[in-house]
Amino acid sequence: MGITSFTREQRAAAMAAQQQAEVSDLPPFRPSDEPGKMVFRWLKHVSNPPLWVLDVPGLRLPPPVRMATGASLEHLYREAIKTSLEGRRPVSDMQGVARAKELVASGGADVAIAVVYLKAVGEEVTASEPSVDFLSEALSRAVEVEDPTCDVDPRITGALLELKASAAALEHVGELRMRLAACQLFSALLEAGFTPENNWEEALESTEASQDLAHVATNGQRDQLPDMFRAFAELPDDVRMRRLAYLAEATAHVEAMATGPQE
Repeated sequence: MGITSFTREQRAAAMAAQQQAEVSDLPPFRPSDEPGKMVFRWLKHVSNPPLWVLDVPGLRLPPPVRMATGASLEHLYREAIKTSLEGRRPVSDMQGVARAKELVASGGADVAIAVVYLKAVGEEVTASEPSVDFLSEALSRAVEVEDPTCDVDPRITGALLELKASAAALEHVGELRMRLAACQLFSALLEAGFTPENNWEEALESTEASQDLAHVATNGQRDQLPDMFRAFAELPDDVRMRRLAYLAEATAHVEAMATGPQE
């Protein structure tokens, strides 16, 4: 009897260990993790991070190893951010600074990059009505896109934050939070191996964090989730992660405006 009992206990322990091993082989479902952590885990599988990670310096993602040379303001901005993330002080390009200040004064297609470049190299930025109007309209156009996970360029919101032009941006904070919640929830589901064709609804109900994200993402209309998840899952990996990173940075910018003076 002692031998039989011992054998049964051994068998039960072995089966429990085997079940634990099987469970540990599955990616964990972590919807409560910060977007930056999710993007960072994805970057571990990428040999060289894409250039867009430099547009979200607030997430402090690993910068690319190689960058193409160029003299555009966008290149100068990303080079400055890369230098800063590597722990060195960015050096300003005098011609680039002059061009950026002229753009900020007159407004135009690259005004957002001009503003964030001046900030990155420590140059003073003076707001102008044309630049604020252009940035406000650009943000409005971005949030009017009928895609529940479409991103917003964080350089636009970052420029508005730097120019202390919060009035036009704060009205969009609800839409940004909804899109970010959707991207965060769907990214966590896909990372854990769930797709629109399997039991992702059970995973959704398994944690309070995922339920909260689903509520925010749909404004309480949970029946919209399947179509939203299906559309997001069909996007390429790089696009999905860029959307998550961009929305996390842009939303942080607009939320930061709420704590400062409005204009």
